[in-house]
Amino acid sequence: MPVYFAGIEQPWDFNDTQVEFSLGVLTADNTTTVDWASLKDGIRPASISTAAWEPIGANFTAQTGTTWGGYVAMLDGTWT
Repeated sequence: MPVYFAGIEQPWDFNDTQVEFSLGVLTADNTTTVDWASLKDGIRPASISTAAWEPIGANFTAQTGTTWGGYVAMLDGTWT
């Protein structure tokens, strides 16, 4: 699977010449809990109002459950 890097966000510090990121793998048997409530605002597309996002978010979490494994399983079911 390709991983793309789009650049560094502003404000730029040209003295910092390194970019650090991590990459991991999630599988459908992962039982780590996801705090969707804390992520809800950050994953809302700017084109969707906060009011509209409430029922969309509720539907999303109902489909994914409360674990990263549930999220992976939902994606697997979507694209198979």
